[in-house]
Amino acid sequence: MDVKGSRNVGQNVIMVTQTPGHGYRHIGDAVAGAPEGALIVVAPGRYSENLVLSRPVTITAE
Repeated sequence: MDVKGSRNVGQNVIMVTQTPGHGYRHIGDAVAGAPEGALIVVAPGRYSENLVLSRPVTITAE
């Protein structure tokens, strides 16, 4: 998947969205399933979560 403006060519990109069927629904689930170095892109919305990061990932807003 290519994210507009991303300089991370070849990086694993994981989407988080509140739209069913278009990625993870929860940031925590995306983090848990993300490999080291992944880019997690979060769509607009309200996400009330507590996160624990145990490996390097990048989390950014869409």
